[in-house]
Amino acid sequence: MFKFSRGIIEMGVFHFCLIMYLINYILSIIVSPGSIPDTEEWSLNDFQENNNINMENILLEKKKSGERRHCKWCCKYKPDRTHHCRVCKSCILKMDHHCPWIYNCVGYNNHKYFMLSLIYCSITTVFVSITMFTSVRNAIKNGETPFNEMFLLLFGETLNSFLSLIVTCFLFFHIWLLINAMTTIEFCEKQTNYQNQSYSKYYNKGFYKNFKDVFGESPFLWFLPIGTVL
Repeated sequence: MFKFSRGIIEMGVFHFCLIMYLINYILSIIVSPGSIPDTEEWSLNDFQENNNINMENILLEKKKSGERRHCKWCCKYKPDRTHHCRVCKSCILKMDHHCPWIYNCVGYNNHKYFMLSLIYCSITTVFVSITMFTSVRNAIKNGETPFNEMFLLLFGETLNSFLSLIVTCFLFFHIWLLINAMTTIEFCEKQTNYQNQSYSKYYNKGFYKNFKDVFGESPFLWFLPIGTVL
């Protein structure tokens, strides 16, 4: 009875985490990361000079000349933390990085889904490694385990443990970035750009508010595939 109940519980936990991972993974693919609005204040050609001066006083990130950053491909002025992705051929709001695994950029609108997909993927792989270890141990103790079965168990446990280690390390890295209110691009640039380090300090609102910026206002909805509402 105990083994049956344990198996049912493990199966339920595994499928819940797997479904949550797949939902968030799909959402991170299909949800647009966010682009510069097609409004007059961001248009490089139609923007009026007096409004341009006002925006320069608001924006943190500027060119070395002090002028507003603009994209020569999109012909638009760039908001802070916006970068042009040559793969997506668009300027991405709060661009973190272009992820080949989702063939999409991670940006303002889909950052939560990307983080949740990492969280649930890490939980799923670690859970499989832990629960599968019992079968591997029993197979080793049992000297009559067929070679094919032993090989598949050891191969599956080794492969899954390796994947869980990689995904978990990647998750911890992005959690660290989130805690420090940094994007991957800003992390890569901070060693060579002192000005970029000062920007990161400005964006850092503290542990709790940094999490709210990505996962939303309500902590009860943080780990559900529901869009961020700020």
